Amino acid sequence: MIVKSIDSWRRYLRPLIYICTVAILSSWWQSASTLKAQDSAQEESSAPSAPKIIVPDSSYSYIVINSIQLEGNRLTKDKVIFRELDFAIGDTIAVADWQLVQKENRDQVYNLRLFNDVSIKIAQQQGLAVDLILTVEERWYIIASPSFKLTNRNLNDWVRDPNRDLSRATFGLLLVHENTRGMRERLLFNLGLGYIDRLELRNLELSYKIPFIGKKQRTGIRPFFSYGFNRQVAHKTLNNRWEDFTLDLPESSLLYIDSASVQRQLRIGLNVNHRSSIHVEHNFNISYYNNRIKDTLALSTPDYFLNGATQQKYLYLAYQLRLDHRDIRAYPLEGSLFSFQASKSGLGILSDEVNLLWFVASYSHFWKLNERWYAAGNLKGRVSFPAVQPYFTQNGLGGSTDYVRGYELYIIDGQHYGLLRGMIKYKLLDIKIKNPIKKLRQFRTLPFALYLKQHTEFGYVHDAYYFQGNPLNNSFLFGTGLSLDIVAAYDNLWGLEVSMNGRGEFGFFVAFKVNFE
Repeated sequence: MIVKSIDSWRRYLRPLIYICTVAILSSWWQSASTLKAQDSAQEESSAPSAPKIIVPDSSYSYIVINSIQLEGNRLTKDKVIFRELDFAIGDTIAVADWQLVQKENRDQVYNLRLFNDVSIKIAQQQGLAVDLILTVEERWYIIASPSFKLTNRNLNDWVRDPNRDLSRATFGLLLVHENTRGMRERLLFNLGLGYIDRLELRNLELSYKIPFIGKKQRTGIRPFFSYGFNRQVAHKTLNNRWEDFTLDLPESSLLYIDSASVQRQLRIGLNVNHRSSIHVEHNFNISYYNNRIKDTLALSTPDYFLNGATQQKYLYLAYQLRLDHRDIRAYPLEGSLFSFQASKSGLGILSDEVNLLWFVASYSHFWKLNERWYAAGNLKGRVSFPAVQPYFTQNGLGGSTDYVRGYELYIIDGQHYGLLRGMIKYKLLDIKIKNPIKKLRQFRTLPFALYLKQHTEFGYVHDAYYFQGNPLNNSFLFGTGLSLDIVAAYDNLWGLEVSMNGRGEFGFFVAFKVNFE
């Protein structure tokens, strides 16, 4: 029996909720106290006049950085910002290179995703020596909100589902602090309380990311824990659509998770990130998985875990290399990104472990054609072994964030796939809205942009095992169309897309992933 009742979980849930709540409140109190003290000090002292902003003196071939002054980082520690700069006090910069150096370092600080706006300017120059001012506008870092999630894999699938039912949507509580202690540390607590039609524990997730440890501030860690329950799971694919397996409950089982859940997933692990330079990252992950399903699901779909197994437990090890030279990571317009990942599920330590090996490589390039026109391209591929894999671990196109536009409603399972994607886009609007309410400091600057985009994409999925009854497996995929990308404050991105696929099917879709990664 998986878990007897919610009552037996309260003794575990309550301490976790208390710990996360106290951590967030203490961090908020510390931040508020710091900001209040700083505001008081600023009010007591006379405000200095704004420095005159100048460009480097063209009579010199180079400049020397004499000082760097930070402004606006009330909560964020200075060293978090200085760590992103590729110049320091005493460095020499060619005058001809200053504009490029200024833009690249501004983008690097902005990519921390801690600020609404960033600027780097020369405040004063005396001979070769220049004094710099780096000004940031901090965001709002604490999120405490109810969470809501559809049982369908995405909004497009739910809208077109003739049996769409909001009663099976899950709700809960989400707590996130994006800049704990002003060190860019991230605390996340997510509690799913169940379907709308009855109270059940659905999922529990807790993680804490510490991006910088050690003297050189190049290594970070993120321990995490997640525990989830599913009453409804996709147990097979037919006609490239998921077919669901659901357990319906008698009213007497209102609070019993074991009766409610067809699948349970436990994951505990540690991510280690090493940043050897501003543009180069190495990520390591080691995790323990323990997944269980009901006997009825194993009898119905023996390939779900393979061989009719009801439990799947294994150790997972992964390494990822990222070479990131994009200008703005949330919505890049220039630069490139290369990533390579090798992952192994099952290390031969536990008994009856899953044995899977896969590699993923991706390269994206972004071009600025002129002030309004931009282009981008991406080549991505994945190979995995062996050919016979549990249905639960199949990862082709459509079930994850990778898909060919126009096929959003289809699931294309397989062991290997390739993607070739291109786009050209036109900037319709790019503004920064100034909030007249000055007290809302974290919302003083609200960026907003619109891009009209044409996309063309190709894909292929090779499936040696689950292809029967799924005509899109082992076939070439093609999609094209137009979309309107909306770039809003706090890196919120949406795409309103009209696409046509290789079958001649047209559709309107809402996209929440509009970039290549």
